[in-house]
Amino acid sequence: MICNDAKDLFFDYLDGTLDSITQTLLEAHFAKCPDCQAEMAELEKIDVALKKEAETIVMPKNFMSNVRNKVNMTHRKKKKILKLNSLLAGAAALFLTFFVGTAVANGGFATLTDWWKNLSQNEDEQMKGIIEEGLGEELNLTEEQNGVKIKIKSVAADDIQTLIYYEVENAASSKKFQIKYSDGITFGDMERHWRDEDGTMESPVRSQLNLYSNQEGVYKGKLALAPLKNDQGTLDITVGQLEEVVTDPSTFSEVGEEAHEPEQIEGSWSFKIPVKKYPAIEHKLNVKAEVDGNPIVFEKLTIAPTATLLKYRYRDNQSAKTLENILIDSIEANGKLAKSDLFGGITYSGSEGAGWVTEQASFGSLYLENPTAVKINIGSLHYAIEDEKKISLGENMQLPLTFTYQNNNITIEKMEIGAQTKIVMTEELPADRTYEMLRYDFLGNNGNVSAGAQIDGYFIDKHGTKYKVSDYMLRTDELKEPKFFSTQHRIELTESEKNQSFIPEALQIEGYTQTQYINKKIKIKLK
Repeated sequence: MICNDAKDLFFDYLDGTLDSITQTLLEAHFAKCPDCQAEMAELEKIDVALKKEAETIVMPKNFMSNVRNKVNMTHRKKKKILKLNSLLAGAAALFLTFFVGTAVANGGFATLTDWWKNLSQNEDEQMKGIIEEGLGEELNLTEEQNGVKIKIKSVAADDIQTLIYYEVENAASSKKFQIKYSDGITFGDMERHWRDEDGTMESPVRSQLNLYSNQEGVYKGKLALAPLKNDQGTLDITVGQLEEVVTDPSTFSEVGEEAHEPEQIEGSWSFKIPVKKYPAIEHKLNVKAEVDGNPIVFEKLTIAPTATLLKYRYRDNQSAKTLENILIDSIEANGKLAKSDLFGGITYSGSEGAGWVTEQASFGSLYLENPTAVKINIGSLHYAIEDEKKISLGENMQLPLTFTYQNNNITIEKMEIGAQTKIVMTEELPADRTYEMLRYDFLGNNGNVSAGAQIDGYFIDKHGTKYKVSDYMLRTDELKEPKFFSTQHRIELTESEKNQSFIPEALQIEGYTQTQYINKKIKIKLK
């Protein structure tokens, strides 16, 4: 999820109207982007202040939605394209379910469990290695209340982040509960431990990763916090609310449906956690290179016990297409390969002047390698291709409606007109399809349309083999240069200013996406 897409959802998030998958995507973006996290925290402060004045100020129902609509009016003038990142496809829905502790019940459930086990085992081994090297502490601090026991297992801290591994044991039933990290945990002496500029604001928590547990009623998880201001200290932490980890697929909600409300447990579990922060090794690089004709500058490499961060910037130098991003696959040092970390929680992307874009990517730790040189392995470039086509729609159009784009058949299968108009659109996927994902928008009479979508499709590797998107996260290391091709779109459209039925007058296709893999290694000597 990019920052512009995230900001579109801020007011829905405050209003509590996001579906569970979109909310998780947004919270994952907050974990990766300090700027959006800080902006969201400011909005939350305003919201809290308004609630405190509730006795003297009457706040209408859906107040934040009304504010959002005014903001959307301005924002939609600048942004007319429904940009649908592949993370909004089933793959994201799949792996992000593990952030909230759910599972996917389909034919590959056992394999999903194996994948989750492997992910959790790697996390466990990494933490054990950190502790064995004296760079983290094993704690096993325990507090019990009303039959629920919380155990702080271990902690590791460096200049990048602070990691806390914990367990919640529910003796009363088989239900599993996790810390509700959005507002279920509080920290004493915030100003003493964290800097405001780190984006901590209301809470230093950046993300939560749910780990596999085969014990009934026992939850295992990892909290990632902002880095500490001081080299050591004692964190005063109070857990005030736990949230049920929903694992029953029957409780999952479809787009637009009311989500299952997880059970909450309130209490007061307090801990004093001793933490020692270990310094990261920072290398200033300023190494210039070129990738597919686009200039790229590697600016800084930060190597810490818990992660490796690479900061780089690039500029679009294309004329026939627009460069959206350059992804780094891995960093190699002394024969060890540090892969890009899907759940790093410390990545970001931002635009600069003169067309430059700055990125920070997270990788596995190279701290123990103490490298004097590294190889940066370029992964892929993602382009947007402009190729416009407008399809007239309207209330009286005959369904299904099939049209061609880039010599491929696209069909609008269903359209349910309402205050939230729902559309199902499908695409054929022949072997010679030229485009990957569409970039499009649905137009109304006044142009002020809020749109959202869930996308399904296939990943196709360089050999032409297709893989269901629901299997992709299990086969990341197996697939050779996979590209995502969309095949189904479930779309919701709402007219921003009117609580009435929205009738789309046209489908405006702006273009499509294209992925290009680059087999290029850039060697960098470290000073």
